[in-house]
Amino acid sequence: FYYMHQQVVARYNLERFSNNLARVVRFNNLREPIAEGYFPKMDSLVSSRAWPPRFEDTRLSDLNRELDQINLDVSDLERWRDRIFEAISQGFATDESGNRVPLDEVRGIDVLGNMMESSIVSPNRSLYGDFHNMGHVFISYSHDPDHRHL
Repeated sequence: FYYMHQQVVARYNLERFSNNLARVVRFNNLREPIAEGYFPKMDSLVSSRAWPPRFEDTRLSDLNRELDQINLDVSDLERWRDRIFEAISQGFATDESGNRVPLDEVRGIDVLGNMMESSIVSPNRSLYGDFHNMGHVFISYSHDPDHRHL
């Protein structure tokens, strides 16, 4: 998980550099606007719809998309992030039985990846949530968080 994402960001930065753009800016505060817009200029052949843009200074909003069965708040992302940070600070994660799962140099990076990705191998999905996947969802629906538009 970590290695793949590090490589994707490295490649993306190199693409930006080759187009005289600056390095990608870290997105640490989920309440601040995303300064840079994104215009994919892509269409879906399946739905005959264009992929929506993300305009400059877009903010993440609470999601209430009943049709998609998604009802989450930005505070959910913040809580999951803070719990992951706490586990890193403590040097261990907590599994569903309350046992400590060490974040050591042998398996720690894999445990963290499983916490972030939130799959069946996550040590505790109810505690650490679905930060990575839902982060993508929040950003992708930032143009229409309550499904008012098509």
